[in-house]
Amino acid sequence: MTEISVKVHDKELIRSFKVSPKRANWANREAFKMAGGHFRKKLRRDIEMGKIGGPKAVNPLTRMKGPKHRGNAVSYLGRLVRFKVGLSKGQMLLRLGFLPDKSRFKFAGKSITIPTLGKIHEFGKRFRVTPQMKRYLAAIGFPIKKSTRFFSIPARPMIGPFFNREKNNFPKYINKRFFQKFLGKGRPDIRI
Repeated sequence: MTEISVKVHDKELIRSFKVSPKRANWANREAFKMAGGHFRKKLRRDIEMGKIGGPKAVNPLTRMKGPKHRGNAVSYLGRLVRFKVGLSKGQMLLRLGFLPDKSRFKFAGKSITIPTLGKIHEFGKRFRVTPQMKRYLAAIGFPIKKSTRFFSIPARPMIGPFFNREKNNFPKYINKRFFQKFLGKGRPDIRI
């Protein structure tokens, strides 16, 4: 998960907050929501198209294409990207990435959350192979040796490289959307 806060440097933006604080706060929140939706789509597309960093998977399971989704196990994670806008210490924040949800997944015999699943793929993980996993893998056509005791999921950074590539675009996008909302015809009950 990445938290993005945009510092206000633009003199025109600062003036807008002094002239009409209610409208400026509303426009700021709307701009952050628009930015969240825009960058969430970009991150999801990057993950689903395979534009991720880190070593390529050597395990055939990570390249396996499932019947319900196009692509591999990693590309499916694109569907789990979320964003949330909120205030923290008087400053608007955009949280983007694998955010907490009620959904849970089974992994190595344990129930895990979406952020944990994203963290496993972001940083990699080594885990013990259970007899139940061996039976399941053999049933779907990927038998493994009896001597195999551990599986390693290689690190495949997704959010870090995306953030490093897009970090200069966040403030520009939010400023542009702020002025569109502030000067536009939305929320007629809040006057400039």
